[in-house]
Amino acid sequence: MEEEYWIAPANKMRVDAWLSEQVEYSRTEVGRWCKQGLVQVDGVPCKASLKLKGGERITADIPIAPNTEIIPEAMDLDIMYMDDQLIVINKPAGLVVHPGKGNFRGTLLHGIVHLVEEDTGDRLRPGIVHRIDKDTSGILVVARTTLALQHLAKQFADHSMERTYWALVWGDVSEGKVNQPVGRDPHNRLRFSVQERGKWAVTHYRRIAEGIPERSREGGRVSLVECQLETGRTHQIRVHMKHIGHQLVGDPLYGRKQSSVAWKPMLDRVHGQMLHAKTLGFIHPSGERMQFSVDPPPLFKEVMEFARVTFPDS
Repeated sequence: MEEEYWIAPANKMRVDAWLSEQVEYSRTEVGRWCKQGLVQVDGVPCKASLKLKGGERITADIPIAPNTEIIPEAMDLDIMYMDDQLIVINKPAGLVVHPGKGNFRGTLLHGIVHLVEEDTGDRLRPGIVHRIDKDTSGILVVARTTLALQHLAKQFADHSMERTYWALVWGDVSEGKVNQPVGRDPHNRLRFSVQERGKWAVTHYRRIAEGIPERSREGGRVSLVECQLETGRTHQIRVHMKHIGHQLVGDPLYGRKQSSVAWKPMLDRVHGQMLHAKTLGFIHPSGERMQFSVDPPPLFKEVMEFARVTFPDS
């Protein structure tokens, strides 16, 4: 998984020492990445001992749990489709997709490995084509073969994979497009933000419904927004909607404090952003066009009902 970082002040630190602080891996591990050519400074692979002057762009291709065996774990997965090439899953909010630092067990990948092992008797490591955040619900496609992984990854890379999200955001939103690069926030490694030197990112959005709870002031108004992605950057929708002043309801990282007293009982029950991967369309390795759609989970619907937001076509 590629991550990008930027040095704001001049600090004269070694690149391995500085980067280890940002990603919370040991300096020895970061040094190993440098030897493998996984760390670049201004586009050039670097030695761990390189001294930073300030202002450099650092790119680290961080291995995802490279030495961690994926031990099958039985899970009650919502399988929308499965064949010998791929699996389409409706992921619940709160489930981490793949192993990483602090999440070496209990991920969706562990559950899929168990599912595949039960289906075929073989322990395979499925290919994660794309990811959605832990607290985002909705549709994911997972490759079961190298051929399927390459086929789906190409569609993801050339932006031909259709992906539509529903987001419940604060305020009155109309329709538009955010075309702003997204990169790692230089002041908080957990966050991303619109960055001049970030990765190209485009989000199209349109309001499909709106509502406001009873006895709520105007500041409690929300909009149900349909977002279509041209790109797939980390936290893209959350960052772009914050950029235009319409943060997602319940977002613990990019959200805003809500002054409407009427919202408090509901927000006390919400522990993640109201974001749902509703539709996914792609070309199967066989050449067949496939499209899947799934409704938001119960809590998402409860929040909408509380805010008196009417579903489209209801």
